[in-house]
Amino acid sequence: AIYGCGEKLESLSQNIQSYAKRSFQCNQLTHWKCLVILRQLTLDLMNIDENAFSSYSNTMTEESCFTVTRNNNETSICRLIGYKKKFVAFFSGDLDAASKMHELCQEYPIPSGGRLVSAIVSLFLDGLIGFFF
Repeated sequence: AIYGCGEKLESLSQNIQSYAKRSFQCNQLTHWKCLVILRQLTLDLMNIDENAFSSYSNTMTEESCFTVTRNNNETSICRLIGYKKKFVAFFSGDLDAASKMHELCQEYPIPSGGRLVSAIVSLFLDGLIGFFF
């Protein structure tokens, strides 16, 4: 929804935060991680220096989440973090970081040819990043 809905980031961030809270309460940890990462995306795009994980843990960050999910072979979460970082880097004008995130995302391919909006947007950004180099 973030990648193509045109909704205001403030309201989207608030909605995602309430969905993440509910997922956490219901012990749906994979969904919770995805929602927190997407909330972090909204915060980063609004240039708000806040850790979206801080509502749930004093020590967890996006980097520590990536390390844990990589060690647990949760490739979809690793891929989402890579997409998120590439998206933020691209739209903040840091194409070198976006290129590095492109390389990182190659380690976590999508197992099917699904029609995920995030995958389509990611491939489009890959093409734009490729034009830069």
